[in-house]
Amino acid sequence: MRSFLIKGQSLEAKATYNENELLCLLEITQVSASDTHFDFQVIKGFLKWLPTNTTDIETAMATKGPIMVTEIAPDLSFTAFWTTYDYKIGNKSRAEATWNKLKTEERNACMLKVKQYKNWLKVNPTIAHLYAETFLSQRRWENEFKI
Repeated sequence: MRSFLIKGQSLEAKATYNENELLCLLEITQVSASDTHFDFQVIKGFLKWLPTNTTDIETAMATKGPIMVTEIAPDLSFTAFWTTYDYKIGNKSRAEATWNKLKTEERNACMLKVKQYKNWLKVNPTIAHLYAETFLSQRRWENEFKI
């Protein structure tokens, strides 16, 4: 299952897609308006736009427009990061302290980038694997890991 945060000018929602890559859950978390009729029109327009599969939502992510789409990592706990990063060398407590200082958006971006970093390391075996603490403190998740 994959989840995405969708932010428009007057609406915010979380869309979840199942293992078949189809929309299975939609949570509208915020509609910015005081007029009920306007709220309905905003939601109606959003539902008309909403991608029903992950291919279309990924296309929407790549498009620069009034609606911003960001994938949400399923678990943003330090334990999930430590398990996903899977290089258990270095100072775990300092890595955890650095993780706890990150904002939710930064944790999300980091979690989504770890897999790409690990794949990049496989293609570049002569490059040393960073300790988790270094990956976090130097904000290496912001790097581009092109393969």
